[in-house]
Amino acid sequence: MLWILRVPLQYVASNLAWGVDESARAGFDIRPSHFVERHGGLLIVVLGESIVAVGIGVTDLRLDPSTVATAVVGLAIAAALWWAYFGADEKRAEVSLRSAALSDRVRIALFGYFYAFTPMLLGITSLAAGVKLTIRTRGAARVRSGIVTRRWNRAISHR
Repeated sequence: MLWILRVPLQYVASNLAWGVDESARAGFDIRPSHFVERHGGLLIVVLGESIVAVGIGVTDLRLDPSTVATAVVGLAIAAALWWAYFGADEKRAEVSLRSAALSDRVRIALFGYFYAFTPMLLGITSLAAGVKLTIRTRGAARVRSGIVTRRWNRAISHR
């Protein structure tokens, strides 16, 4: 429940940060290269978790074409998300932060890396959970259908 306090805390902190004195470089300062790099690192961790989720999803399953195709789609989505962010957006974000006035950096960082970045991280995490669940569900459905088929065959052959 404490995570709910994050939104008002971010809002209050951003309003307090407007008082940055650019001429004296006093107050809250954001180093663009470090800030963007740290958020990129967090995104790599989340994307890595989505790849691990695919691996966990196929554990103990027979690797038939359907399971492999589902896993490959999950991995391709993670790769596409990585490419979309790290292809050019990370560099553009750093350039935008660096070229912004010191007093504007906090606002840009807040909107770009809290209000936009948090839903992106939650979306990737949800996607990873969905891919894992899809792989496991498809595998469980095949196991159940195999059990039903074997029972049906036994019932027919014993007549």
